Amino acid sequence: MKNAGIVFILASLLAGSAAFGQTNLPVSVQAAITDLAGFINVQPDQITVVHLAEVTWPDPSLGCPEPGKAYAQVLVKGYKAILESVGRRFEYHTDMTSRAVRVAQAEVTPPTVAIPAVVPEVVGKAIADLSARLRVEASEIKTISFEDHLWLDGSLGLPDPGMVYTKAIVSGYLVILGAGDRQYAYHCSETAALLAGLHISADAKPSVLALNRTECLDGNNFFELVRIDPESGASEVVFPALSSFAVTPDGKSLAVIVRTSRSGHSLLLVDGEGASTEIDKAFEFGPISWSPLGDKLAYWKRPTIMAGMTSLEIYTPAVRSRYSITPKAEGEWHSGPMAWTLDGLLFNVNFEGQGPRALFWDGTETAVVGKDYTVMGWIPKTKSVLVKQEAQDGSVTLGALRVPGDAEIVPLMQASSIISAAAVVGQNAILAIATGANTPLALTRVTWGGSVAELMPVPGEDSGFVTVGPASRLVTLGYVGPEDSVVEVLQMGETLTPLTKLDACPVAWPIVN
Repeated sequence: MKNAGIVFILASLLAGSAAFGQTNLPVSVQAAITDLAGFINVQPDQITVVHLAEVTWPDPSLGCPEPGKAYAQVLVKGYKAILESVGRRFEYHTDMTSRAVRVAQAEVTPPTVAIPAVVPEVVGKAIADLSARLRVEASEIKTISFEDHLWLDGSLGLPDPGMVYTKAIVSGYLVILGAGDRQYAYHCSETAALLAGLHISADAKPSVLALNRTECLDGNNFFELVRIDPESGASEVVFPALSSFAVTPDGKSLAVIVRTSRSGHSLLLVDGEGASTEIDKAFEFGPISWSPLGDKLAYWKRPTIMAGMTSLEIYTPAVRSRYSITPKAEGEWHSGPMAWTLDGLLFNVNFEGQGPRALFWDGTETAVVGKDYTVMGWIPKTKSVLVKQEAQDGSVTLGALRVPGDAEIVPLMQASSIISAAAVVGQNAILAIATGANTPLALTRVTWGGSVAELMPVPGEDSGFVTVGPASRLVTLGYVGPEDSVVEVLQMGETLTPLTKLDACPVAWPIVN
């Protein structure tokens, strides 16, 4: 340990996770987690240790003296812990054994971090890594902050489902870098720098981007894109006429598909002022998806009405370059879903008579990594992607696939049908729309350790989607209602709290401003 009072971060600690458990924490901190779980009525695996500092208290009151009570004048070693759950933070003072005292104030603001004059060498490795990923000069990257951290194990706070890590405290740093109008988080040991993803500030305001059905003024497009404040219900038009869109979680990269005629579409990038730039034209475009850092856009393209096949295009706005992937096959094939990770793009191609194949593009080359499973979405801050696989008996398994990796799927849950799934960041859990015990479909919470709990029924029988926003603050749940598509916006907390319902809305994404 570097010194007494050092602050370190312990992320996503779950008692039910074989990869990253609360059993590695001091007993007194585990007692604090148990106390908080009872106090706010949540499961212990929904509580994250955000900060933990080793301190020496001046007496047995642990820094929380009761009025009129006398204490022995002896020093007591212990911890100051900041626990987080359902968007709230709580401060606890403990000793080294089993005592844990919850401080009166509930909401805690993390301390600001000054940048020391001497920057550790590993920060330079983080800068070099980000420079290569974004294709910018290292001089364009700023060190926003870094602080000493002790990571709970060899994952450096970035565990993957099913992985086992060295159970030893690792000394290192939490580093925040800046490039352009974005910030990026790195988890570092003394020698290694691992990218965690975009850094979303705690005070970022959550909102929702949604397609709103409107009068077709141009004869081609039936939707407008609106930004909605889920608490007040206030909305503003972001783009007036379009068919589809893709947005990054921080809301800073937006792409829209606009139908220009009966036989043509345009793909546009839209900046923060609403100005658009056309980057491609085609007879039609399939699904479009931004990379987690917002530096690349992937989309399926069918160039002309006569084209029997499509290509997967990777566009990099910073250098205005495009890379095309055309799967090689003797027969016909069809495009499938895709999911970015921090290291590349996993996507499905459905070959005629052969079923789905999963291919991974690592930024340079494309290779087949598996077959007979469907890509469902990335698990943020990991190398894993959610996939579903159907067995011969008709049952469906939802699992995690690490890419690049050994192509082995880590099973998470099984149901007769799984429609959609999204990761809950910071809780080592998944929300999935799956067949319920007593309803055709239910929104279900699944932990990496295999715990399954139904949260609410989902109207409809065979369609729907669920998405989880940055920092797991908002959830959007979509389904087909009696008359049209409906999206419910829910607030993540001790329970899922309904905020607003969007009628005639086929899709909505939670973001932050």
